[in-house]
Amino acid sequence: DLCERYQLAPDLVHIDTEGYDGKIVLSMDLARYKPKLIVFEHEHLPEAEYAAVLARLREYRYQCVRWRRDTVCLRQGLWRLLAPRTRSAWRTAMQRERSRV
Repeated sequence: DLCERYQLAPDLVHIDTEGYDGKIVLSMDLARYKPKLIVFEHEHLPEAEYAAVLARLREYRYQCVRWRRDTVCLRQGLWRLLAPRTRSAWRTAMQRERSRV
C-alpha cells in the first residue's frame, strides 16, 4: 500500500488508467483514506461496473457528477469550501446529475 509505505493521506486522487479506473476506485480503502476529491475516467467502464463504483462512493458520502469523460466526486459537504464561482458550478452540476437518475 503506497499510502501506508510513504505515510501519505492524499486530498486529491486522479485516476486515468484506460479501463481499470473502476477496479482501482473499488480497491481504495475509503474508510481509512478519505480524499476530498476523486476524479476517474468512466469512458471505458461497463455500465454495471460504473454503477458499482458510484454506489461505493456514495456509501462513503461522495457526491459524483459526470464531466465529459470523467466522473468528479467530492466528499459530501466540502462543496461549501469551494470558491463562490466553483461552488455555483458544482451546485448546477449536482442538480443536472440528479435529473439524470
